[in-house]
Parts: sequence; structure tokens; C-alpha cells
Amino acid sequence: MSVTFPKLLFFTGGTALRNLSICLAQNSVPSIHLVTMFDSGGSTAELRRSLAIPALGDIRNRMLALADTSIMPKGFLAALSYRCPTDIDNLTLKSDIKTYATTNHPMWHGIDSDIANHLAFCLDFLLQRLPANFNFQGASLGNLILAGLYLHNNRDFGPTLDYLKRVLGVKGTVLPIVDECLNLGCELSDGSFVVGQHQFKNLLLPIRRIFLTVHEPRLATSITKDDICHPKISKLASRWFELANLICYPMGSFYSSVVVNLLVRGVAKRIHTAKCPKVFIPNLGFDPELKDLSIDEQVETILNVLRCDDPQAQTRDLLNYVLIDSCHGDYQGRLTKKTKTNLEQMGLTVIDKKLSASPKSSRHDPQKTLEALVFLANVNKQ
Repeated sequence: MSVTFPKLLFFTGGTALRNLSICLAQNSVPSIHLVTMFDSGGSTAELRRSLAIPALGDIRNRMLALADTSIMPKGFLAALSYRCPTDIDNLTLKSDIKTYATTNHPMWHGIDSDIANHLAFCLDFLLQRLPANFNFQGASLGNLILAGLYLHNNRDFGPTLDYLKRVLGVKGTVLPIVDECLNLGCELSDGSFVVGQHQFKNLLLPIRRIFLTVHEPRLATSITKDDICHPKISKLASRWFELANLICYPMGSFYSSVVVNLLVRGVAKRIHTAKCPKVFIPNLGFDPELKDLSIDEQVETILNVLRCDDPQAQTRDLLNYVLIDSCHGDYQGRLTKKTKTNLEQMGLTVIDKKLSASPKSSRHDPQKTLEALVFLANVNKQ
């Protein structure tokens, strides 16, 4: 007897969902991943500055996590995760990268010749368009190939991601939350501003609010209303809400991987009209962005951001469950009886069960977490 799994939709970015994504693929559970596109650090920043493109790294990471590893040579998958060393001079690195743009490179061995020719061509297509002083130190080969494919498709994510999904046998749908090239910024508790997602892990003060802007990463003395952008949800992402059997605000960097997706215009209304349960999974361990923000305060933040886009939405329209592990979770702000009471008074159902990988782990066990989500999705379908 075959098992029909529900479709799970995640707002996500970064690497916190990598193990769960691998588990989703291994169990053939259909999933939809709406991914933040605002990373601004390291080699991603170099690509964005040179080509004025959105950040592609989180898309690549998620597609690799969901890939069917049985159909792709390990060498090819490893190459897509390869990063150039930072202790080798740039001219040598540039020369090395050029060798990947020919199908004679060992990376392409075992790959269908049409696929190898096309991806090698796209990498060469990119290399011809990079500035002469482009810094390859720390660059991700997978990001370079994806960027070349994106540019060759006239900056259209539709055919770009469809092609890569077919090549990798991706068991799920991975889409950008927006198509625009923007940066994440925040106002801190002292009224100062920071622009640039890569700076969020080093913030010394609590975050008062986050926003999207066209400004380049920097410290800022002030941000006006005219500096803040309200991009519309991408057409690719918008239509998937009505197909979801569960919507999840998952573990991960709270502001820069999860809440940032909720800033996008149209997201709250899509959540509101989706006839499925909505679940929040707080981080089990330390998140430098939270600054001791309790779980109920995290929930209030999620709801407040969503209501900026959909003021008429009730809590039950936007969030129904909070999934916790009071036995093993080392939650910031601590998980107290008052926290649970506050959540229940908001009209939320708190589900408390073992979710951690081990008693001393700050990470979610992917199989336990998946089982909890599938259960909630199936209960709603009955």
C-alpha cells in the first residue's frame, strides 16, 4: 500500500534546514522551499557587486540537499559544493576555474554529455562577463555555474531552476521569495541601523525591526521610509501556497532566514488564505540574532510582521501550532510555564515532544521533526 505524503511549505534560508531537507528527499515527502535571496557576505557579495544579481547560495544549498544522489556522480555533487581556497593568489584561481569550463575536466566525468556541455558553456558564459578584477578567493563553484545559467536564461529564475531541478533530480520545489536584488537591514534597540545580512550574526544589540532596501551593506545613521523597499512575492512562489498541506516557519536564523521572507508583499495574504495548518519551530539552541527573545516574543514578532501586510488577519489565519521540546531544548529566554501560557492565550496549540538529535544537541533530529510535521498536516486533511 503506497503512502501519500502531504506537501510541506517552508520559509527558509541558510543551512539550518539542510538535514531536514535531506530527510525529506530520502522519504520522498513533497516540499516547497521559499528561499531568502539577500545574503551579502563573502564571495556572494563579490558576485552581487559584479553582476547586480540576487544571492544564489541558499538556492544552490537547498537544491543540493534535496538532490537525488543516486543519479549524479559523487564527484559532480562535490564540485558543486567546492569553494576556492583563500590562501592561493587570484590569477591561479582564475586559471583553475577556467579549466572547469571545459568538459575535459574530471568534474564532468560520468555526466550526460549534453548536460556537461551546457553547464560548462554557462560557466564560460559567466567568466566572460565578470570584471577583470573579480576575486575568486572563497568563491563557490556551484554558485558560479548557477549564476552563469541564470544570466544565460536572461535573468529568469523559471527556466534556470527548472533545468537544475531536472539535472539534479531535486525531490522538491525550491524558489526565490522575490526576484529583486535587495539587501536586508535592521534598526537596533538604540536607534542605530545596519544594512547587510552578513552582519546580523555579529550584532551587539537586540533588533527592533528589519527591512529590505536597495542600499549596499553598511552602517547607517538613519534610514527613511523612502529607503525601505516592499517587494512583491515572485510569481513563481505565489502559486504554491494553495497547494500546501502545511506551512512552516522553521528553525534557522530567526530574522535573516525566516522573518525576512515575511517582509515580502503578498506573503501574509497567501498564508491567510491557505487552508492548512501553520507551524512555528523555534531554535533548540543558540541563535545570535535573538538576544534572549523568548518564544512567545518570537511569535509576536512573526505575527506583527505579517500583519503589516495583512492587518485584518487573525492569529488563527497566520499561525496555529508551536512545536517545542521542553525536555532537551535549550531555548533562549528560557521556556517557562508563563511562556506556554502566553502562547495558549494567543490561541495557539503548543505541541511538546522530543525533537532534538540527542539530550545534549542543539539541533533538531530531522526524522522526528519530519514525523511531527507530517502528522499535523495529515490531521488537518482528515
